[in-house]
Amino acid sequence: MNRKCASIPVITMIISCFLVDTNLSKAFAQPQNKKSPQINPGYQSYLAHIAAANASLRLNETAEAKRWLAAAPIKYRNWEWRYLNARSDNSIAKIGLIDSTPDEVHYSPDGKMLIAAMQDSTIRLYDAENLQELKRLSGHKNSVYAAKISSDGARNGSCSRDGTIRVWDFATGKEEWQAKSGGDGLADVDFSLDGKLVASASNKKAAYVWNVETGTLLKKLPHEANLYLVAFSPDGSMLATGGHDGALTLWNTKTFEKIRTIPVHKGTIYSIAFAKDGRKMATGAEDNAKILNVKTGEVIHELKGHAQRVWTVAFSPDGSRLATGSADLTVRLWDVDLGIPVAIFSDFTDPVYNLAFTPDGMRLLANSSGTEIVMHDTVPYAERVRQRFSSRKVK
Repeated sequence: MNRKCASIPVITMIISCFLVDTNLSKAFAQPQNKKSPQINPGYQSYLAHIAAANASLRLNETAEAKRWLAAAPIKYRNWEWRYLNARSDNSIAKIGLIDSTPDEVHYSPDGKMLIAAMQDSTIRLYDAENLQELKRLSGHKNSVYAAKISSDGARNGSCSRDGTIRVWDFATGKEEWQAKSGGDGLADVDFSLDGKLVASASNKKAAYVWNVETGTLLKKLPHEANLYLVAFSPDGSMLATGGHDGALTLWNTKTFEKIRTIPVHKGTIYSIAFAKDGRKMATGAEDNAKILNVKTGEVIHELKGHAQRVWTVAFSPDGSRLATGSADLTVRLWDVDLGIPVAIFSDFTDPVYNLAFTPDGMRLLANSSGTEIVMHDTVPYAERVRQRFSSRKVK
């Protein structure tokens, strides 16, 4: 929940946020006034649940805190329960999807819309501010695995389990062309910076590069294993591909020659992302996540912390943070320079498959395998209060 205290002086908010946590244990130990419930087995159980929830939150175990709070006896719930319940929900907005599950969600280049690849074979567009659905595109015959918007906002591309890549006019929603490259499905799609190229990944051990205007196949890029990912570098000079064998391959987009192949992981690579400056890239895989130097291919940081495979990685717009989503039901934020975690979001009940930052980097969109798209604030509430306080000029 987004807690707002705009009418309270900032210094008071800082003191209040500190004192609530510090004094919460006193609330567990004794009644606050003569009218408070007497210590009885039911109330003792309530206090135990509150204490356990508070301890879980201190360890960033949000999902565990939610379980303790949900089990707390209803008749005794008071301000401390409401406070911890608010703290246990880091999300600030949600899109409820009762009829289908999204495979991927991405922002439009201007940040005003969201595009979602859906398992019901549709592509959906949402208003990024109020999360209301704006449009649905139909045409694919099976689950849509990926959908993205070109950098100029003129087109969107999609690929599906039906084995086709399709390019659409973004304004009208009309399909411009489609192509089939063989195999049981195409797993990923991405546009080059200038919007002239679109690439797709195939389970036929190859990536394909197409002319966006005409739909002409320009090049088939062979790989040693099935591919799941394609990603153009920010300047469009390189294309990265990755898949089942844990190897990351970089290609020159002018000559289509292989630059290098990097054996990054021991298992399948599930996600690739470039930092905006093009100097670093990240991978999420069966074993963990890593940050690499694009120029040399060397691993800068191996990010250890997730208990299971890392499904998705995403850089913040300024490149200072990397978000990772995992099958362990958590999202972690990492300091890119130091390679250490700075925040953990654990209020998920399903694996997190897809992450996307807002253009300003202040919010993070998370797509799990459930029928919800959840938005989180990437700056902790108390830290935001301190930032506001420190930014004020002394008069």
